[in-house]
Amino acid sequence: MNRLRALLLTPLVAAGTAWAGPLEPDPPMECSACDEWNRPMTPFRLFGNAWYVGPAGLSSILVDAGTEDGRPALVLIDGGLTQSAPLIDANIRVAGFDPADIRVILNSHAHFDHAGGIAALQRATGARVIVSEPALEAFRSGQVPPHDPQAGYAPGNGFPPVKDLETLADGGQFTVGNTTFTLHWTPGHTPGSSSWSWETCDRGTCANVLYADSLGPVASPGFRFSDPVGAFDGASTAELMRGSIAFLAGFDCGVLIFPHPVYFGLAEKLPMRAATDAGNPFLSPGDCSAAATRFGQALDRRLAEEFIEPPR
Repeated sequence: MNRLRALLLTPLVAAGTAWAGPLEPDPPMECSACDEWNRPMTPFRLFGNAWYVGPAGLSSILVDAGTEDGRPALVLIDGGLTQSAPLIDANIRVAGFDPADIRVILNSHAHFDHAGGIAALQRATGARVIVSEPALEAFRSGQVPPHDPQAGYAPGNGFPPVKDLETLADGGQFTVGNTTFTLHWTPGHTPGSSSWSWETCDRGTCANVLYADSLGPVASPGFRFSDPVGAFDGASTAELMRGSIAFLAGFDCGVLIFPHPVYFGLAEKLPMRAATDAGNPFLSPGDCSAAATRFGQALDRRLAEEFIEPPR
């Protein structure tokens, strides 16, 4: 996969600078789960400089990265649905921050339920938007590529295109304020899936935070994870996903967050955090390896189904 590796070594490249303005959400998206995903939720501090500011069913994380040029410097990860943008904007304010201080917006993967609000949030803040190189065209067009496992879903899995973009290679880093972020290309759920890590401290304890992209083998009807993909020099989506699962299993885990809060036990951990001073349940070093085991088992089941002969 030499051509692909060369592609991923592309340096950080700025595509332009957006102008800030009032938040003007794009038209709301419709799906069977959209209303449930977009239920309002009170923002709260997860650990250190990481705040949960998304709706109840779609993670959006605000990182208080320190100061830059004498002003607060914030980084936002994921924008939910188009109709999530006003809720995220309001939650950032409730948490005591100003959305105008968002310097960078990041994304886990280019699907309508995690990238839908990014265009509006970028227009309102003038923030840089950084994505993985394999996700660049999806963000430019607002459409997922045909080798995305969920191409054609819900419908088309499209979202408002983002005009001003920067790319970062696998393992690439950038710094905002006093916080350095690392992109980990973790393909499988989508071709451009990205996980983001940074270190932060809370009450004398320092830990790595990993906003890990989903590794669930979810696909539109007819998609086969075992089939070779030309865009990946003939590697199958399953092969790429195995590598991503191995990364997750070996990561020096402190706090693990996923784009859907159900995958990191938000509903269970939040009451525990409020009910005890014994510790922060989101600080759980074993979560990465445990999640990798679950995703590996799910992929095994999916591949077993793909090799079952259909009835004649």
